[in-house]
Amino acid sequence: MSTAAEPRRPSKSIYTSWWFGHLLLFVLCGGVILAAAVMEPSNENLTLFGFEVPMVCGWRRITGWRCLGCGMTRSFVFLAHGHIVDAFWMNYAGPLLFAFMAAQPPYRLWKLAQGLRSRRWPRTADR
Repeated sequence: MSTAAEPRRPSKSIYTSWWFGHLLLFVLCGGVILAAAVMEPSNENLTLFGFEVPMVCGWRRITGWRCLGCGMTRSFVFLAHGHIVDAFWMNYAGPLLFAFMAAQPPYRLWKLAQGLRSRRWPRTADR
């Protein structure tokens, strides 16, 4: 037995793994797109499997005025159902944000596959 203290190695957490951020964004963005595709669009409210989705904007509930984010969910739902013009009328920034979020799952899947491939078959310097 050695009396000298062994140096402590930093613990490797799942949150610091190379793949965690890619997997998290894949699941979150994919979930938002999937939820938008499942909801039924309308100009006033949204329904999910026949149940009305309540309005969650605190600013609009208190003041009755629309905030900059109001209509974003309805814009996403309209876009997921292919109603592009209606999506712009709900919120002008909705289609841009939807395009950004829709591009994330394929990109993150590609990055995960690229990372797995590089870790499975490491390149050697003598080739």
